Amino acid sequence: MMAFTFTQPAHGQIMEEKYDKATQLHKEGVTHDLEGTAESMRAALEKFEQARLIYQEINAQPEETYCLGRLGSINNSLGNKQKALDYFEQALPLLRAVGDIRFEALTISCNDLTYSNSDIENFSDLSEKNH
Repeated sequence: MMAFTFTQPAHGQIMEEKYDKATQLHKEGVTHDLEGTAESMRAALEKFEQARLIYQEINAQPEETYCLGRLGSINNSLGNKQKALDYFEQALPLLRAVGDIRFEALTISCNDLTYSNSDIENFSDLSEKNH
C-alpha cells in the first residue's frame, strides 16, 4: 500500500486515523484470506468491505481498488460469481482513473476467469463495456 498524505492539520489527523483504521482492516482481511477456509474467507470479505468503505470515504482510490479486487477474488473462490464480477466491474474505472495499468490488466484477467467459469454470454457484454 502507498503512503497517504493530508494537507489540513485537524482534518489531516482525522483522515490519517481513518486511513490507518482502513489499513488495519485490510491487513486483517489478508490474514483471514490466507487461512484459506470458507469461514476465514467470509471473515476476510467483511474486513475488506469495511476497509473499502473507509478508503472510499477518504478518497483513497488506489487502496479502494485493491479492496475491490480482493473482494472480487474471494467471492470468485467462494463460488459467488456474480458478486465477483460486480466487484471487478467496480474496480476497473477506478483503476483507469489512478492509472494502475498492471492491476487493471489483472482485474480484466480475473473477469475473464470468472466468466469462463460462469455465464459466457454475459462476458461479451462486459468486454464491450470495459474496452
